[in-house]
Formats: sequence, structure tokens, C-alpha cells
Amino acid sequence: MNIDEAIERRISCRSYADKQIEPEKMDILQQEMDKNNEETGLHFQLYGPRGNDQTAIDAVPSIFSGTVYHYIACVAPDDEIGREMAGYYGEKLVLLATQLGLASCWAMTNYNESTLRVDEQPGEALAAVIMLGNPMLRTPTRQWLIRANFRKSDNEPEKHIESDTNQIPDWFMDGVKCMQIGPSGVNFQPVTFRYQKGVVSADMPNQRMAIQDPDLGIGKLHFELGSRKRGKWQWGKKGIFEIED
Repeated sequence: MNIDEAIERRISCRSYADKQIEPEKMDILQQEMDKNNEETGLHFQLYGPRGNDQTAIDAVPSIFSGTVYHYIACVAPDDEIGREMAGYYGEKLVLLATQLGLASCWAMTNYNESTLRVDEQPGEALAAVIMLGNPMLRTPTRQWLIRANFRKSDNEPEKHIESDTNQIPDWFMDGVKCMQIGPSGVNFQPVTFRYQKGVVSADMPNQRMAIQDPDLGIGKLHFELGSRKRGKWQWGKKGIFEIED
């Protein structure tokens, strides 16, 4: 499965099969996570089942069903940039998991904190949790209903765009549309993109809460992948996408 297919197939999965992730897939995720941690200073951690209890973490039953056998603790510097980076690199792992045939879901609050295992060093904090598991052969009706309720936001890309021209290039629009089909921590998708004098930047002018900080990183990654432009994002609100010639 290529990255484009992974973007299209990824959903926020809230029902998992009663089966642990295969060791070889866990190894691939661990290797990629270790690489990202070393390059960025993030402190992501991959957890599996607890001792005699086969679950990894207790999720809120009104949102999740089935056993959650694995999760990623997205630990990052305890500031806006750290949480944004957690979103960017966490979503890379989500898409990798999708390519491996796994299911995932970002969770900011919908889990029992007393069952959470995480190692936080001074200056660090948990930015988010990514639930991981094998998908069910048939998606339960309950999940489709939850997904439909969370997807009531509009699908008009223009509402996520600011520009000084009506001549917006197709690659820019492709990037915005790719952001729209990506996940959002609290299902609000607060990220907007600006195209001004040929310069692209991203912002969250209508941010409601700090737990949305990862959304900026998630949105930037999806824009980058959807636009098919090689480049590098500046971190932070109003950060510029430095496109390589």
C-alpha cells in the first residue's frame, strides 16, 4: 500500500479485533518511532498488553469497543511546538500503521488515565495517545454512526484557505483537501492555510484549546503529502512551508 492509499483508507478506528499486532509489524513501528525520536528529540513510546491483563489501556467504552492491545504515548516537550511536532510525527506513524494493515485512532482524552503507562522526563508531557490494533473484518454499525456524527464538519476547502489571489494553484488545493480527510484531535479541524505572493503558511486562528496543538502538525503533514511538493515546514503558527526548487 502506498502513502496515497494509506491517506484514503485511514479512519479513526474505535472498534478493534480481538487479536494482538504481529511482532514483525510492531518491530517496523518501533524502528520508525526510534528514528523519529533520535532525529527530533521527541520521546514517543510504544506499549503492548499489561502483565496478566491483555489490554494495553482502558479506553472510554462509550467511544471505543473491543480490546485495545497497543498504543503509542506521544511524549514531547511541554509547549506548543512540542505538541505540534507530536501531531506531525505521530501522524506519520498512523499512516505507516495503515500501510501495515493496522487500525488506529488519535485520543486526547478518551481513556482511563489510571491505566496509562508513560515515561515523562522533566520538561516533557503527554501530547496525545494513538490507539493501535488490528481492524475488525466488518466495521460495526456503531462505529459508522460515531464517525458520521464526528464528520458533520463541512467539506468545503475554501473555508480553510486565505489568499491574496483567486489564482490558487491546483497543488495548493490538493494539499488542503488532503488535510480535510485527515484526523483531528477533537474533530474540529482548526487548521487554515494561507497562499500569499506564492508563499504558503499554516495557522490555527480559531483554536479553542491546547489539546488542539497536535492538529497543526497533523494538518501540515497532510498538506505536504497532498500537495506532492518537496519541502520543509517551519514549526509554529503561521509557519511557512519552505518548498524546494
